[in-house]
Amino acid sequence: MGPPQAKEGLVHCLALGADRAVLLTDRALAGSDTLATARALALLLAKEQPDLILCGRNSTDAETGQVGSEIAELLGLPHVSQVRRLTYQATTNRIIAERVTDEGHQVVACPLPALICVTEGVARERYPLPQELAAAQHKPVETVDCSSLSSDQSRFGLAGSPTWVDAIRLVTPNRLGVVITEPDATVAAQQVAAGLRERLAALRTRTHKRERAMDGNKGMAISV
Repeated sequence: MGPPQAKEGLVHCLALGADRAVLLTDRALAGSDTLATARALALLLAKEQPDLILCGRNSTDAETGQVGSEIAELLGLPHVSQVRRLTYQATTNRIIAERVTDEGHQVVACPLPALICVTEGVARERYPLPQELAAAQHKPVETVDCSSLSSDQSRFGLAGSPTWVDAIRLVTPNRLGVVITEPDATVAAQQVAAGLRERLAALRTRTHKRERAMDGNKGMAISV
């Protein structure tokens, strides 16, 4: 799913060995949030009936990491995220996924069909050879628009997006930026503790001054 120039990425996939390429492109998709994007892709994938859907961990713009799980929910498929290693068991028609967690990793067995969101390094990176790229230029890329997915165009684009950006503001950091370079861990911890004590003392002094100033203003009388 993307603008017409996204075809270049699909040609790259064909050069790497993909059998088919389908580009979902339509002006009606402009302004789609993650849900409208997932809805359009789910409608397209429902027609394809794949055994395994591979998605990335997140996009390179908003980095929400929501589209893959939303597609799985809309299609009623099991979903495994943060997958760094993937194997297929033909005898049981299931995949064994090793996924990254905050504590380390866990191994999950999942029946097919399923949707998997993978991390970088899940497969060895390969670049197409010049002759492969040249051959892919002559392979067809099928183009699909929204009208072929649904007669209700309000499901896509801004009209089908329940979320929006309300405001954007700059956040000015107020951190002191103190860097501890002491190689000895005990001494470094002592420096951190001393710095925290000094910082808290300075904040308490500033608070007390503000409170005294407010109390003094309460006792002032103005005569005209």
